[in-house]
Amino acid sequence: MGKEHLETARRDGKGAVLWIGRFSFAALAEKMAFAGEGYEVHHVSRPQHGYSATRFGMKYLNPIRTRTEYRHAAGRILINSERPADSMNEARKLLKANKFVSIAGGTTEGQVLVLTQFAGYRMRFTAGPPRLAKLAGAPLLPVFVVREPSTGVIRIVVDRPIDLDRGGSRDEMIARAVQEFADRHQPFVKTHPHQWRDWKLLMRRKRKKADLVSRPPA
Repeated sequence: MGKEHLETARRDGKGAVLWIGRFSFAALAEKMAFAGEGYEVHHVSRPQHGYSATRFGMKYLNPIRTRTEYRHAAGRILINSERPADSMNEARKLLKANKFVSIAGGTTEGQVLVLTQFAGYRMRFTAGPPRLAKLAGAPLLPVFVVREPSTGVIRIVVDRPIDLDRGGSRDEMIARAVQEFADRHQPFVKTHPHQWRDWKLLMRRKRKKADLVSRPPA
């Protein structure tokens, strides 16, 4: 699981930002796993999370899913599209109190997106997690959740921290962090391609054929 990275973060007293790869079983399994190990994790989420982006759906349909998920979380930080800074300020307060904050990768949770290289393609990721971690002085831990086909066991991997202190401007730091997050995905995407949810976000670019990740069959 990489529990040592969580324990180191907790000992250092600044919590950690958990950057969750968008794999099929992540939304519920990671919350259950962290709660089961005694970690208080507050998840950053949009009101549209669930089934619908309509006002009716957000009020009546999405809670069908979120009630199950957030039963296992310490709390939910809801993104207000009109005042997005509010969620970041709330997250920083939690990190200052040595709590854990999780944010999904991809493009859904965040307004500023960074274009990066992904196994011979291009892809955008939100800049929010590295920006939040840097502002709070907290470690940024990539998290990947995959289900092993041979056993049915769901595996939660908390990877080593992404280095945010290599110098350069803030934009350069964010770009490096996003690229590293993309690179850390690739072993899991190659071994569990059907479970990765962001194939549709890949944009083609010219690269050697050997560098490309194989898409799962439709």
